[in-house]
Amino acid sequence: MTENHDIATTADQVYTSAMATADYLVEKQFKQVLVIGEAGLREAIQANGIDIVDKQPADAVVVGLDRQINYEKLTEATLAIQAGATFIATNVDTNLPNERGMLPGAGTIVAAVQTATQTEPIVIGKPSVIIMEQALKRAERTADEVVMVGDNYNTDILAGIHADIDTLLVYSGVSNQMMSMNNQFNPPMKLIL
Repeated sequence: MTENHDIATTADQVYTSAMATADYLVEKQFKQVLVIGEAGLREAIQANGIDIVDKQPADAVVVGLDRQINYEKLTEATLAIQAGATFIATNVDTNLPNERGMLPGAGTIVAAVQTATQTEPIVIGKPSVIIMEQALKRAERTADEVVMVGDNYNTDILAGIHADIDTLLVYSGVSNQMMSMNNQFNPPMKLIL
């Protein structure tokens, strides 16, 4: 935030979907987790004392962004969920912005596992209320003390709405002023100016 938006922030003021997922796993007392994801997700989970396994048995399967995804990882996740593991998605972002364009996001991998298992995941990241409630806990704040600011109505703003947090949409990203003027947002946002 400091570098790109000139907003002073520190590392302890950042709360990612990987961190929220790890906190959720601890809260639900999962001990062994099969992970499709990258180093940040794995480190967040292991830092909370949870074992990561490559195949079943597993208490849960966590799916996030994995740029090294392959058929074997999808197979092991599918088999573990079919055997009773809880299916958890860090987020369902369809795209990942990159200098090359909009690349496939974690949601594309989640969709593959969901299709293979016919199981709806528990989504931790935006627009889920889970990440918002956990962020409020971590910040020791209540919903009426904060504002959710974001540039994507379908993730940032809906997360705020779901958590009963006032929201502010900025037109620097996915959502734009034309969408707002055409009343394409349902439910409507609470704008704070």
